[in-house]
Amino acid sequence: MTKRLLFLDASPVYGGAQRSLLDFIRSLNSANYQPFVLSADPHDDGLGGKARQLGLTEGYLPVRCWERDIPGYAAFFTDLMRAYKWLPRWVTNCGIDMVYANGIRSALLAALVLPKDVPILFHHRDYYCPSWILKYVAKRAQATVVVSDFLRQHTLDILGKEYAPRVHRVYNGFPLADIRKKGDEFDFSDHFRWGEQPAMVAMVGDFVRWKRHDLFL
Repeated sequence: MTKRLLFLDASPVYGGAQRSLLDFIRSLNSANYQPFVLSADPHDDGLGGKARQLGLTEGYLPVRCWERDIPGYAAFFTDLMRAYKWLPRWVTNCGIDMVYANGIRSALLAALVLPKDVPILFHHRDYYCPSWILKYVAKRAQATVVVSDFLRQHTLDILGKEYAPRVHRVYNGFPLADIRKKGDEFDFSDHFRWGEQPAMVAMVGDFVRWKRHDLFL
């Protein structure tokens, strides 16, 4: 029997978490799973637009970035009221069997507004996350997927060892064929005027402060 999965993403921007999610959706066996996408980025170059390009049923859930200040809290409660209106309706109308919450923001909305009988799979990607929110979400979710052993250990340090059977490490996938193709198309030694081809080390990620590119260098 085909399982109907609702992929919920509450990020209004398209970044690494959304790319990883899209790669995962592409890899699903269509005979076993039917994906639906509800995202906060409906633009053609965002998650919603890319889901449309794949021919998936997708929808728009208006969610903004929530800063830790009074306007940010106001935005959160406004977005939460929208989620109360739209998210349960999507689950019911599409006959969803499980909600896949991509990131802590998505999981928080799902945990707050969905009935207890709707299974939630929480994909945890963020080291910097308030502990009380993580505890609330992980308690509600049937399972939590983390992207590294480091994050799994950090998560269990917060949740407690009794959560170990429900916290699973699954590395982010990479489109290796596309990466090799781009590498073959670009001659690094010629571009940078290197003599012999040196060993190359790459740090894959957006250039934001918390990713600590300075520490890597």
